[in-house]
Amino acid sequence: MLYVKIYNLGKVIYDTTEIQKEIVALNQHYDKKADSTRLAVKFDSTRKDEKRKKKYLEKIEAKRTNKIGIRKRSLEEGNFLMRSAGEPPVIYDSTLSEKTRLNFHKYLQSKGYFESQVTIQPDTNYRKKRIQATYVVQPGILSVLDSIQYVIEDSLVRDLILSDQANSKIASGDPFDQDKITEERERIYNLMKNYGYFDFVRQEMFCEADTLSKTGKVKLTMVMPGKHSIYQLKRLYFNQDVSYQSSGLKRDTALYKNVYYTFLKKTYLRKLLDHKIATRPPDVYSYGQIQRTQQQLGSLDLYKFVNINFEKELTDSLHPGLVCYVNTSPMPKFQLSQEYGVSVGQAYVPGPFFQLSLKTRNIFRSLEVWETSIRYSLDAQASVTNQDNDRAYRTQEFSIFTSLGLPQLLVQNKLRDIFRNYNPRIKFQLGYTNIIRPEYSRENFRAGLVYSFQKNINLHWTFTPIEINIIGSKVSDEFEKQLGILRGLGSNLYLSFRPSIVTGASLSMVYNNHDATQNKKSKYFRPSLEVGGVVPSILSQSFSSSAQSDSNRLFNKQYFEFFRLSADARYYFPIGKKNTFAIRLNMGFAQPFGSSVKSGFFALPYEKYFFAGGNSSIRAWRPRRLGPGTYLDSSGYVYEQPGEILLETNYEYRFNIVSFIDGALFVDAGNVWTIKDETREGSTFKFFNSINEIAVGAGAGIRLDFSFLILRFDVSNKMYDPGQPTQDRVIKELDIRESAFNIGIGYPF
Repeated sequence: MLYVKIYNLGKVIYDTTEIQKEIVALNQHYDKKADSTRLAVKFDSTRKDEKRKKKYLEKIEAKRTNKIGIRKRSLEEGNFLMRSAGEPPVIYDSTLSEKTRLNFHKYLQSKGYFESQVTIQPDTNYRKKRIQATYVVQPGILSVLDSIQYVIEDSLVRDLILSDQANSKIASGDPFDQDKITEERERIYNLMKNYGYFDFVRQEMFCEADTLSKTGKVKLTMVMPGKHSIYQLKRLYFNQDVSYQSSGLKRDTALYKNVYYTFLKKTYLRKLLDHKIATRPPDVYSYGQIQRTQQQLGSLDLYKFVNINFEKELTDSLHPGLVCYVNTSPMPKFQLSQEYGVSVGQAYVPGPFFQLSLKTRNIFRSLEVWETSIRYSLDAQASVTNQDNDRAYRTQEFSIFTSLGLPQLLVQNKLRDIFRNYNPRIKFQLGYTNIIRPEYSRENFRAGLVYSFQKNINLHWTFTPIEINIIGSKVSDEFEKQLGILRGLGSNLYLSFRPSIVTGASLSMVYNNHDATQNKKSKYFRPSLEVGGVVPSILSQSFSSSAQSDSNRLFNKQYFEFFRLSADARYYFPIGKKNTFAIRLNMGFAQPFGSSVKSGFFALPYEKYFFAGGNSSIRAWRPRRLGPGTYLDSSGYVYEQPGEILLETNYEYRFNIVSFIDGALFVDAGNVWTIKDETREGSTFKFFNSINEIAVGAGAGIRLDFSFLILRFDVSNKMYDPGQPTQDRVIKELDIRESAFNIGIGYPF
């Protein structure tokens, strides 16, 4: 009813007479402009001026068409409130009501309610000229599957389907559900396609349901008549530069491991490309292996496109044949790109950034991609030590990063063959970052080696056997005094600003079947494990003095031994066609071990701590200021608050308002805690006793969805503040002055 009221409000101020007068006035206005221009042409007949004034006349007509078009649209569709923000009242149509009733009835039958009845009870209010239609549903008995039979004429197909019954989507005793039966047909279709049945189509299999009178039981029969042929790959052609096919240039062809490679130049090593081809003659056709081949070739970042086509071939052998054509077109060898805009992260105020990247492909003829990028950003971020909440400090960041990616593992051929179906990649990384803030400047030289594996489009593994960070910091005199005060109280924050070596090895997995372009049920899960400091500890004991070994020092640099666990789980539930309910659970645990504990430091690298608060966390609190536990600094939420334990959850209802404008209602809850920190009272995690220390915030937001970019504006307020005394933790009165405003790019999760 709200949208109808908005429509009626727009209709009150809608005046077609005024719009028609505007159209007449606009025509007269542009007629005068055009006449004055034509008159000027008569007295100035040079060819140059005639051409210039012709363009001016065209601009006049374009403006006329545009402005009058807007008025005509208002005449046809109404004003903005009527056509965009509101909805016109629905005129009752008995024919459409009957169609709706039948749709209800068909849906109930598809879910096993065969004896269901749906009736319409209209209630007419003649005074208000309204009809309320009530649909009365009597579902009846829910039918279940009594038995499932497969009547398949081809014995080979029947044996194949029966051997895969463990993966069946339906079973005896299940409620009858047409959607589940459709999923079972899809499973059988994919099974057939992966075992050589190239020309099998879904329509060749159908279902017969016998409702067995009124017993509530259904006898289901899956029927597949006729014989079916298994196809075999006879030849496979890999065309490396199909874009030059019609150029008339002479092309060469070479055979390698039953694959014909056609090319103009020997650009790519066929030995390496061979590891990306998942199927080859004389394999039986498999749609899954064809998809894997296309996916692995496409992930190389070497080709503009990868198309795979087939032609049938008559043969005298047992299986009919297929000729496979893999057509590709190479990307440019050198690609320079630039990116600039506004960075929106944990900064207090968004700021500009600029990035320049150079990508070089196949420079060593090993299908490698070498990429170098330079980035500079400037933003405003709240000071770590400043007592004034409203004051922000300028932060500059400069970084240069280079990486060399190879589409294979640097191991023996036998191991390569084992991992070839997992799309393995290896990347060497080297980088430098310089961050300048009023309190300190921080340099970081980073080097690492990363292995990645992709089983399918949804599952991705990343293994980093070694990552080395050499960090140097220079602090201001004022900040050095502050660190000294904190050290006197027992805080180990000063360790994070010593010259240090931070090493680590990590393993992470990402499962993601979420598609932002489709509103369907999906999930995202990312667990990760990182262990750091083992190598420096061994080297310290071997090469450094005993004094340095006891103080976690290597070559006069601080090192840290630690392990870090984290897990991020997200679930997306569609509500209607355009609305979604999203849930996120984010957890983390980090702890020092070894000499980092024995020495009494009990410290982590600053970047390895967990923080709460910010536009992608608990949005009612400023970035990295929440917690830990019930601890609240005497000056309020000013200092960054690191912790070793993180627990946070987010709930967000996303809905469309109008056109590209979406809205959101959300609730955030969570906090960070410490394992051991006597300097911050109330910060220690106490298992179930810490439940009442979980902060809660709630708010609303607007999202501008431009397809290529989503701009997000959120406003949030504290609902439960664990930093306050127990009796004051529940916020009973909202104060707009205490609201937290967040700007972001993309969804928070």
